[in-house]
Amino acid sequence: MKNPSNYSITSELKKRVLMFIALLILTVMIALNVAVPEPVLEPDNVYPMVNSRISWEQTYHAGAWSGEK
Repeated sequence: MKNPSNYSITSELKKRVLMFIALLILTVMIALNVAVPEPVLEPDNVYPMVNSRISWEQTYHAGAWSGEK
């Protein structure tokens, strides 16, 4: 009976098998990412913003501001 250690896979074959598995996983991930669309999220309710037209000048803010009007 032969020693089971004689039936080992060569390092070159290991590299090829690991590369094939990595490429297969990458291909499946890309295919799933392209094939399955992300759901579109819609808000339940939309409320207008209160006092949305107040400028920094009207707030009497003492800090820095950009000066855009």
